[in-house]
Amino acid sequence: MIRRLLIYVLLLALPNCIGGDGWAVSTKAQEPDASAAYVDSGLHVIVAVQGHVGVKRRGWSNYAPAMFGTSLRRGDLLRLEELSHVKVVCAGLTISDATRGISGVPCPAAKPVLRYRGDLAIQTRGYKSVSFPVVISPRRTKLLNQHPTLRWTPIEGATNYRVIVRGGDLNWSTEVDSNTRLVYPENAPGLKARDAYKLIVIANNGRRSDEEAEPGLGFTVLTADEAKEVRRDEQRIRELGLPDVPTRLLIVYLYTAHGLYAESIDRLEELSQPLQEPAPARLLGDLYLAVGLSRAAETRYLLALELSKKANDVEGQALGHEALGRIYESLGNRDQVTKHLKSALESFKQVGDQRTVAQIEERLAMWKR
Repeated sequence: MIRRLLIYVLLLALPNCIGGDGWAVSTKAQEPDASAAYVDSGLHVIVAVQGHVGVKRRGWSNYAPAMFGTSLRRGDLLRLEELSHVKVVCAGLTISDATRGISGVPCPAAKPVLRYRGDLAIQTRGYKSVSFPVVISPRRTKLLNQHPTLRWTPIEGATNYRVIVRGGDLNWSTEVDSNTRLVYPENAPGLKARDAYKLIVIANNGRRSDEEAEPGLGFTVLTADEAKEVRRDEQRIRELGLPDVPTRLLIVYLYTAHGLYAESIDRLEELSQPLQEPAPARLLGDLYLAVGLSRAAETRYLLALELSKKANDVEGQALGHEALGRIYESLGNRDQVTKHLKSALESFKQVGDQRTVAQIEERLAMWKR
């Protein structure tokens, strides 16, 4: 999965500005410097596709359709038919054009700002109905904003909640009505870098969010130097001159590379238009899974799968089915596990990913025992 590719794909609907002057910035592709020690961690993202374009990952024997938002790493190949066109935002935040025919990633060697994060996925745990408030955000995340939006699930019949932020020498609390969202106030005590904090929500019926007995559900804040770096790179992304949606989603990639999962989720959930492409839905699924919210992840993966089928996104279907298979494995749902893993198997066979095929066949065999 894009556990192998950060989070494989992103970005929403493609503006009708490819092949003209609609993109404010374009740089000539350069030959990569294989001697650069840092290039392998870089993540490159397709931001525009016109015509028929295929991608073949390292280890695949066949090509699959490349989509708006497909992410690339060194070793991947692109195949462009005549009159096809691709623009790629490179890991170092330049924009390059892929050439017609078969070529590698058309990006110069540069210190990557967009980076592969192989640790995004966590051990999937099953979900079950609960009668206590569940913290949605922030959890299992770092924060750039020292006044984050605090969110939790509602409890039927609750008329108010006590909200507590605890950690280091801080023990702040306030009362709210039936709302389940609160911005940490400007006049509240400041959150300190490196201190570990936890949001606790207590409903007026006595049920508490810390009844969720999971480790690592807290959050930390970036240091001043770390925050400065992120904000600097965010400004560089904005200066690329891309439309709003690609800009916003590239920023999500930047945030994710720094462990800012809560704010990445917020950026995607705040999109003004409905999700119309599979990539951002899968990205949301990955992020929700990373913070341990399997039910929210399931909903986004199901949407991504539906969109992938409509777009003939073979890799997206493989990734969506495999992710759903893992979620249902954690629930012990044999029928759904078998259904999704078999579908994932067929898609991975289609692209010729023999290594993943073997892994899925082994998982299916375990469910037949």
